[in-house]
Amino acid sequence: MRLAPILSYSLLNFCVLSSLSGASALSVSIIENTPTNTPTNPPTNILDNTLIKNATPNSQIRLPDELGDSLLVLPEKCNTSSCSLLIVSHPYGATPDYGLDFVAHPQYAHFLNKFLEGGYALLLSSDGGRETWGNPDALGAVVRAWKLAQNQFHYSGNTYSLGVSMGALPAALVGLTGKIEIKATVSLAGVLSLPQMYFDSNSGMRNSIAKAYGLPTDNPLSPDQLGFATVTHNPLEDTYYFKERKIPFLVIGSSADQLVSFQKQGLAFIAKMQGFDPRSRSMEVTGPHLSGTHFSDEVANTVLDFLASIQNGTATVTAQK
Repeated sequence: MRLAPILSYSLLNFCVLSSLSGASALSVSIIENTPTNTPTNPPTNILDNTLIKNATPNSQIRLPDELGDSLLVLPEKCNTSSCSLLIVSHPYGATPDYGLDFVAHPQYAHFLNKFLEGGYALLLSSDGGRETWGNPDALGAVVRAWKLAQNQFHYSGNTYSLGVSMGALPAALVGLTGKIEIKATVSLAGVLSLPQMYFDSNSGMRNSIAKAYGLPTDNPLSPDQLGFATVTHNPLEDTYYFKERKIPFLVIGSSADQLVSFQKQGLAFIAKMQGFDPRSRSMEVTGPHLSGTHFSDEVANTVLDFLASIQNGTATVTAQK
């Protein structure tokens, strides 16, 4: 049974330095968060599904935060049965509820719905802002939203994380730093090294990274300046600090990606992580950064199989590409 699409946006627009605008094609009314120990009064559906035929509504709850509200999306199952939580961290320039228009931008919404169909509660994190690059504000916002989310449904105690592009940084770091017990992490065309991203990018993107860490933007930073300011915020370079964390990773990317290099980011990271957790693996797709191939059913099913193998203890120790 197909669940109602809940979020989509034009992903390529998030990965360039441009202004974001647009209106939702769906009518939305948000429920304010009221934490309870058990979901005795499950949140009511808030989506107008008139554009989606034969769809089963999902419940959506806004989780307020001073740095930006996150959204919790629950399939019906989670109102009566135990569900695991998947934290989703957004790409550059996005917000959790940007562009609730499944008709105009179906690919990402369809991708997310595969996880709802799989019985996961989705925490669409604000990451503390649109351009936070895994900084302390981003990690703090994820942790606060995670704490609020647990009281809104029958939480199984298992949390996983998925980061898209810039969102791979908070998705990886909340687990690697021990702020949240993450069972497994998925990076989708993800940034896992700020130095690599900074020195491979144009001035606008470099300034965005510098601002996120309170660094000057008048002149390019040296590797030492950036490395010192972002220490323990670089999953690739800072693996020494994280080696005690046994977290399996699935990194997904394309060798044709000219914005976030899969070779310098995802593949370089997984080569290190397999030494710490041999359940980690990689998957290569085709096309440019965040093209539709990144959100195919094949990719979604691979992620679902990976998460299930970690939960069931059947994950292979052989790296897959």
